[in-house]
Amino acid sequence: MSEYQEIVEQSGDYRAVIKLDDSPEKPESYGMVPVLQIDSNGYGSVKAEAFNDQAEPFVHAFNVLSDLYHGNGYQYEVFERYMRIFHGATKVDSYNVGTIREYGYVGFDTAAWREEVGVGESFEREDILEEVRAWAEGDVWGVGLEKRVTWSTDEEDYDDMDTWEEIDDGFVWGFYGHRWAEQEALDSLKAQLAK
Repeated sequence: MSEYQEIVEQSGDYRAVIKLDDSPEKPESYGMVPVLQIDSNGYGSVKAEAFNDQAEPFVHAFNVLSDLYHGNGYQYEVFERYMRIFHGATKVDSYNVGTIREYGYVGFDTAAWREEVGVGESFEREDILEEVRAWAEGDVWGVGLEKRVTWSTDEEDYDDMDTWEEIDDGFVWGFYGHRWAEQEALDSLKAQLAK
């Protein structure tokens, strides 16, 4: 894992630390919205594949609409209308890192998905590609606690030395987004101090 770390907060002999994950796993969870990964050839033609299992049933529809509308650049707009009309989507978001040769992503909440995971209408206001964006931009973290350990010796030529050592089970990885990792680190430190 990465050597880059941030000390979120220190209290006495404990501190909360987050470390950047330099090779994160792509986000996948049961409750995640269907997400398509979009590959562009640079000439207006785009093809989709499933980023997660939930998106598998929608790959063909996106690719058919993309073939029909690639010349005029309306494939995303037409796909969004298709998802809203035929699958009850209330939100269809897309994201691209910003370069032509990078993958893009399209996420959507279908009526069937909302019913399956028990999400109400408040979901409509959430950023449905937040984890995908964090993963694509390298904003994935591990969270851990460290304790100060003082090493001493009876020899006069050496001073006492403090080091910080991981406690509990070490670092927990897979926090998508700096703010979520930071919040988890603060919560972990608070729980440790309450023991």
